[in-house]
Amino acid sequence: MSQNVNEKRSLFSRVLRRGGFRSAAVGTALAVSFSLVVGCTGGDSTSDNGTDFSGLFVANDQSVGTIDVRVTSTRLPVSQTSPFSVAVRNQDGVAVPNISVFCDSEIGIGIIEPTAGQTLTNANGEMSGIIGCEAPGSFQFACRLPSGTNLRQFVQIVCEGPVPAGFAGFAGAAGGTLGNQAPGGGVDVGDDGDPGGVGTEGIRLTEIGFSDDGNASPFGVSTFSIDTQQVNCEVDPAEDPECEPFFDTVVSFRIVNNSNQSVQVRGYNYTIPDHDGAGTTFTSDTIAPTSIEGGETVTAFGGNLQFAALFAEVRGSVGLCGAEKRFAGAAASMPDDLGFRNVTVRVFGENEVGESFTVTGRIGMSFDSFDNCGN
Repeated sequence: MSQNVNEKRSLFSRVLRRGGFRSAAVGTALAVSFSLVVGCTGGDSTSDNGTDFSGLFVANDQSVGTIDVRVTSTRLPVSQTSPFSVAVRNQDGVAVPNISVFCDSEIGIGIIEPTAGQTLTNANGEMSGIIGCEAPGSFQFACRLPSGTNLRQFVQIVCEGPVPAGFAGFAGAAGGTLGNQAPGGGVDVGDDGDPGGVGTEGIRLTEIGFSDDGNASPFGVSTFSIDTQQVNCEVDPAEDPECEPFFDTVVSFRIVNNSNQSVQVRGYNYTIPDHDGAGTTFTSDTIAPTSIEGGETVTAFGGNLQFAALFAEVRGSVGLCGAEKRFAGAAASMPDDLGFRNVTVRVFGENEVGESFTVTGRIGMSFDSFDNCGN
């Protein structure tokens, strides 16, 4: 494929700034022409191959054309959802069908539809989806067009607490990586190299989740709370002990590969500040993950795969029903009441010609001796 602009493929980050605001384009009418061939993992169509967008956009920040992101409700209680839509028009206001739209968000906003955060516009130049609030705060949500166009729009979403009892986010939702790749936030367009090249910048870590319930289908219910200490659920000392359910903690993560080569994940590690309550930062050894969706290779041009791996392990009991938990590779058990910590996860791998990559994400978790006797 030849093109006048160095087209880049990358999974973008998630952002929000104000719904209904038109991020537009008007610039000098430069005669720049190129064809876009972008893979897609969401929506009814999977490819816009062969569609000619020549002359529709100028590949710089003075872009010609518009992307219009509208969120129905930009202020939501935690656990609630809102529809959103994106409309793409060329410099003449004509709808642009079959062009890839990429959406991402900061951690705190889940993109429920499209599940990969990426899809094609329909015949009217539009796409739609659903976002939801996963945590209290003010977060950015954003959608953009393929990297060569440099068209993007941000919307600010306000999520209001408290977090409902039992709510652990939207399982399988996309988003949460906005601001994790580029200093200061924003959409990181990266550089995926030419087709057949060795670019790795299009590889993204798009989901991080934790399971603490021992459920193996495939790795339990996602949670933001990690139980640190097993307790006796039987309150009558005259009765036999009834130990609280207590399991190893498993982390899962999804890799999306928008580069031009297939990749394999070789391992991951994580860092927790003040992991012992005494101010010491802990970084785990590299831990081998296991694919939970079949196969180990993340295919090029939009392929995605979910992996699971050990995060914290149960260790011997201290008295009756007194098992503890420690971070994988740590020398001592974690404190019972460690509290809230920001966990940084790094995933390592290589592409088909041996070029290595590292993708990084962050998530806030609560570590405490939670009462799970009622579960």
